[in-house]
Amino acid sequence: MRVSKKNISQKMHDIRHPDREAERKKIKLVKAEKVFYTLKTAASGFEKKAVLTPEPLPVVFRNDNNDILKVASELYFFPQKEADLRRKKLKSVFAAVLLFGVGLYVLSVFNLKNKALLGADTILNRFKDSAVALMAFQPAEAKKSLLAADKEVKEINKQARSLGLASAFEIFGNFLPRFQAAADSLSGLGKMTESAVNLAGLLEELKNKGIEYFFNGEGEKLLSLLKESEKEIKVINETSQIATEGVSSLRPDVSFGSFLSFKTDLLGFEDFLDSFISFLDTPEEKHWLVLFQNPSEMRPAGGFIGSYGDLAVKNGALSYLKVSDIYDPDGQLTLKVQPPLPLQAVTTNWGARDANWFFDFSSSAEKVAGFLEDSRIYSDKKVFFDGVAAVNTEVFKSILGITGPVSLPEYDLTVSQDNFLEAIQEEVEVKKTKDKGQPKSVLKDLTPVIIEKIKNLNSVEKDVLIDVLKNHLENKDMMFYAKDTAMESFFNKYDVGGKPFQIPAGFSGGYLAVVNANIAGGKTDAFMKQEIYLKSEIGLDGKVSNFLTVEREHYGNKEKYSWYTDKNQDYMRVLTNLGTKLSKITGDTKKTIKPLANYDLEGYLRDEDLKNLESEGIENGKNVFSAWITTFAGQTKEIRFEYESGNAINLSAGQKFQFVFDKQSGVKGGLHYEVEAPPGFKWAENNGIVFSYDADDSPKRLILELTLKAV
Repeated sequence: MRVSKKNISQKMHDIRHPDREAERKKIKLVKAEKVFYTLKTAASGFEKKAVLTPEPLPVVFRNDNNDILKVASELYFFPQKEADLRRKKLKSVFAAVLLFGVGLYVLSVFNLKNKALLGADTILNRFKDSAVALMAFQPAEAKKSLLAADKEVKEINKQARSLGLASAFEIFGNFLPRFQAAADSLSGLGKMTESAVNLAGLLEELKNKGIEYFFNGEGEKLLSLLKESEKEIKVINETSQIATEGVSSLRPDVSFGSFLSFKTDLLGFEDFLDSFISFLDTPEEKHWLVLFQNPSEMRPAGGFIGSYGDLAVKNGALSYLKVSDIYDPDGQLTLKVQPPLPLQAVTTNWGARDANWFFDFSSSAEKVAGFLEDSRIYSDKKVFFDGVAAVNTEVFKSILGITGPVSLPEYDLTVSQDNFLEAIQEEVEVKKTKDKGQPKSVLKDLTPVIIEKIKNLNSVEKDVLIDVLKNHLENKDMMFYAKDTAMESFFNKYDVGGKPFQIPAGFSGGYLAVVNANIAGGKTDAFMKQEIYLKSEIGLDGKVSNFLTVEREHYGNKEKYSWYTDKNQDYMRVLTNLGTKLSKITGDTKKTIKPLANYDLEGYLRDEDLKNLESEGIENGKNVFSAWITTFAGQTKEIRFEYESGNAINLSAGQKFQFVFDKQSGVKGGLHYEVEAPPGFKWAENNGIVFSYDADDSPKRLILELTLKAV
């Protein structure tokens, strides 16, 4: 009903307690726009109701009489129906249920997000396991870990789809970055594992069929495998970045060190594959040089190059492999180049046969390939070599151990693992069965027979072959060089490029390599054993005094052939840190070299790299000390070098000291090293003043890192 003005006083009072003043409140009033009537009941008649404007009046009730009078006539009061109350209750219940449901849904999203992150951690760990297997070229083992990882990813995705949470990640990710990171991680892991499983399968086929495809002229199949592998590697590299970034943003505690190392390896492998495919996938012949180095006659890069192979490829497959005597191209070399000084007493001109004179295989490979390309055999045809591989006799012996003996009826010869070196040497030096003018034709005829046997190996034998070749790579019996920078970088990264340790700036420690060259000493290195003893003492001034003894034993005195019983004449180079100063050499053999030509008068060229080595005594960033040592059959000789480091090391607790040793390819023997800490210090690694290392067969590279500790 309308409120009568007479009931309004200047102050509001509680009707039940007239004398009590009402509580002052600020109230916004709503203005009624129009009035309408509804039929309530027959007893009460019509009920007047008001339709309220949606906008509040600009009046605030402050218990002020004037304000009240302005709006009192527009106020309407009407009772609330029970139906309205029921509707409000239903709305409240519905809202509660909806809120509860949304809460459960959000909780499910959070749970799946957490599961995805935990799963990502596990999955990436599985990738680490698979990386080890892939690097060992065991794709079947890698595939087991990858399939387990793929199963976990699919399980998470399955749960996401069943709850509709996959899209929820996307929805919540619009305003919650953590959800977006989870979505990205889940998506990236899914694609990454799928591609990794595919890659493992491709590598498995490459392992089982690759050699067959290459040698049987099925280059399109080989190229298809390589290209598909490259494609999967690209996907892994791209998606793994997304996956690891997503996990890292949510789980900073997760370490990706091993996985990131694997990813770096994949990036390098992707670059290598790209270059390797370019080399193979061409309609024109491309050439790779294969050097057969004989460590029975040592040379700085691994052994005398008696024979070599010209391996030509076209359209992804072998076009031909021609094995030749190294003297053939040298005989058609028009260049006149002055040879290294120690060789000037036995040869007039420097050629491919002696060009592996540098300890760094890449430098030697470049020189050998350069001489061959200048020979008329190849220059007339404009043949250039894209890369060089070196293989020594130990590799052939191991392969024959897997394939079994090879019969060569035309030579009345059966070659096995046990007699390979002796049988080939006897045929070359004495029998010369097939062609007196081509004594090394036996290697030319033997090589394709061995290749045919390799093609027919079963899967178990191929696994054995891979393990054997890996061991030879670890021992520097096989080395690779490529003119392509990506391929060369790949070879050096995995330490199969024969490159010596590169001493970094600020290096604190010692470096050693002992490099032998047999000059007119027959094939006596087949019966030489070398032991290297180095003692280093760190003084109060931080300088390192070094005492190097190289012991050489010639045990070929009971052999029947003269090329084994001859005296061993070794030109030895010792490579150390730059700045070292030689004090003295004892036990060496004095020699005077008499050149066979007057090189200046006869217009011989001087190789710049050789000139720097001989005039400056520096090779590959190291100081070089050299001397001759002659050892007769049945004799043991020692040669000693004393030298001091040029740079002093910092003498303080916690200071690191490194010793690095590089082994020469083809040399048999041990390494024995000891280093004495400066006065007032000891080594933290063994808590002693002297640290010792001994190996009967030295590794191709040894790196010892020691730490000074105050006494």
